[in-house]
Amino acid sequence: MREIRFSNRAKETTIWVCAVLVALVLYRTAHLLSPFVWAVVATYIFHPLVTFMARQTGVPRAVWIILIYIALFSGIAWAVVNIGPVISQQTMNLINEGPAALEQTQQYLADQPLTRDLGIELDLTQLQREVEERSADLTGLAERVALPVIEIVVDKSIRLFIFLVTTFYLLVNAEKAMAFLIGLAPRPYQHEIETLLRRINDTLGAYLRSQLILIAIMSTATWIFLSIIRVESALVLGIMTGFLELIPIIGPYSAGSIAVTVALFQDTTPFGWSHTTLAIVVAVGYFVLRQIEDNLIIPTLIGRAVHLNPILVIFALLVGASTGGILGMLLAVPTAAVVRIISQYLYVKILSREPPYVVSISATDNPIQRIEEAAYTGAKRLVVLNVDPNSALHHHDTYQQLSRLIVSEDLDVTFISSDTVARGLAQTHGMRLAANAL
Repeated sequence: MREIRFSNRAKETTIWVCAVLVALVLYRTAHLLSPFVWAVVATYIFHPLVTFMARQTGVPRAVWIILIYIALFSGIAWAVVNIGPVISQQTMNLINEGPAALEQTQQYLADQPLTRDLGIELDLTQLQREVEERSADLTGLAERVALPVIEIVVDKSIRLFIFLVTTFYLLVNAEKAMAFLIGLAPRPYQHEIETLLRRINDTLGAYLRSQLILIAIMSTATWIFLSIIRVESALVLGIMTGFLELIPIIGPYSAGSIAVTVALFQDTTPFGWSHTTLAIVVAVGYFVLRQIEDNLIIPTLIGRAVHLNPILVIFALLVGASTGGILGMLLAVPTAAVVRIISQYLYVKILSREPPYVVSISATDNPIQRIEEAAYTGAKRLVVLNVDPNSALHHHDTYQQLSRLIVSEDLDVTFISSDTVARGLAQTHGMRLAANAL
């Protein structure tokens, strides 16, 4: 019985066919992947905590994962009961105050001397009507959603269950999963692949964890600041500010603009201030918080984990939002960072030339075996150094076997020998000889 062996072309064809099939399956099942992707994100966030607690206490990882689940669900339940109604009420207030804010804006602009002198007539009635319609739509959202509520609850419950189970499995077997991926590579390349994967993992983990902490810090700081100066809907504005931090440049300025607008048109002002004074204080406060974030928080949390130009970050966020919504935006920047790491790795590999691997063949060595051992290490550029006369190198069969081995392993071989017979046979079989013999 003979074993089926794939040629290099057959191997390449098989790899490409499998890659196309995997891409096709992922494309057709993309709508089912969100709980698994969220599970990967959660694993990157909580893996260091689970690993630290397991090592420090000796308690199994599974126990700590269950305790984290209990703590998270308890915190979410408390937030829903105590903070949820406040967020809901403040959100509806912001939505309902939109038309009045537009009306005040129109009146304010119409009263400006420059507007009157230039004869500019501003009519925001259509925009106001549009805002009122949107507000009515949002107000009646609960009534429209109430009909398919059972279907929605069942679907979300199934996705939540898949997310929890997948996250639990990944957190328990994170190290094993990494070892499995590394083990898929040929043994000579495993160390290099492990280094690359560790670099990617460190970048992803650092970015995701730091963004989560950044959202919490900026949301809390903004909420406290707006509450002190008594800006309406401070909690919703704080949470909105924290999440808009995910969008570089545009996000923070958008959050500040929204807060300033609310301060300009809220019903009452604190400390006897005018609306303009309150808006200026809000703008200054956001500017100060932004400077603290840029110069203290971000360098401390993120450092240089993600080396990307801001323009590329914005482009990545737009692509992520258009393809994957909130999840796409969350993963856009770390994905771009991973692409950058892989691109740098490939760039170096493409431009660099592999150093030669010297195979020394003595009088008693088996030339075929020695070259096979060198090829097994992953070396492709070989320098065969024949120091002493070797009887095997005086036979045509040896060179025929060497030729087949060179072709099958895609080797680049240079033959160096002071043995004129061996040199002549090597040249006869198309092998490259060194310019100067020993």
